[in-house]
Amino acid sequence: MAAVMHSWEDFNHERSSAMKRRFIPLDEVLSFLDIKENDRILEIGAGNGEYAEEFARMAPKGHVTAMELTENGSRLIFDRMILSGLKNMELWKANACRVDDFSGFDKIFMSNVFHDIKCNDQILERFRETMESNAMVFFIEFKKDAEIGPPPEFRFSEKELQSIMEKHGFSLSRSHSFKHHYMQAYSLA
Repeated sequence: MAAVMHSWEDFNHERSSAMKRRFIPLDEVLSFLDIKENDRILEIGAGNGEYAEEFARMAPKGHVTAMELTENGSRLIFDRMILSGLKNMELWKANACRVDDFSGFDKIFMSNVFHDIKCNDQILERFRETMESNAMVFFIEFKKDAEIGPPPEFRFSEKELQSIMEKHGFSLSRSHSFKHHYMQAYSLA
């Protein structure tokens, strides 16, 4: 059966957010990222901005950039920024595949996004070339055998993601597992 193409503008951010809250404990994500008060964080594919808002609260002297491709998600993030009153959070409406420079960030974070990025080799090369030498890249992804998520052929196993990252000059720093997801953190090798 052929994969069904969909428009990212039709993506249900609220459903995705509810699934995150159900299956991925926020406190464990925040602990895993080890956010410092002056961290500069980029979230790629920020959805409705839920994680970005939490990061901004934990880094009051830092800065959080929520990158989102869709108009719907961007509107949700903008509304969240206004309602929260956070001054250290910004919206960057952009396609990560078209960004050439990832400097200026201590942490780059993607939650259930990397498997959907069509230019993942290209983006990892740009990370390696432009990000700060002490910066880290964090992923949350669906396990290959999880009962939820995209079809298994679109997912990366933990070993597959590690192999991809190593090919681009990154080394695994730490990992954490949930029932349906895993988290991995990488630094430049």
